[in-house]
Amino acid sequence: MKSFGSVIHKGKRICVVDISNSQLYDAIKVLQDGQNQISKLTAKSALILSDITDSTNSTSAIKEFISHNTPYVKAFAVVGAKRLRVLFLKTISVLIGREIKSFKNRNEALDWLATK
Repeated sequence: MKSFGSVIHKGKRICVVDISNSQLYDAIKVLQDGQNQISKLTAKSALILSDITDSTNSTSAIKEFISHNTPYVKAFAVVGAKRLRVLFLKTISVLIGREIKSFKNRNEALDWLATK
């Protein structure tokens, strides 16, 4: 099962939400755990990397995760989004008024988040 955790990258703590290759039930559990942990952080302080590579259709769970965490997030990066999911993430980004940046790999995403 994938998980929620954190890493230090270039001196910045980055929350990692890994639901890659997950079935819907497992993805929802990880996203809920992430919501609970992120909601304990200071407002506008969380740097979040979400890996959704080849995860099952967990679109509504991802939307809930992103919306719920808005008050705590400083920057949000996604790895593994393909065509429709990129469009979906751009739509959510506009609706919540926060940038959600999509990357091809984790290193690019971590480097970008470390600049925030």
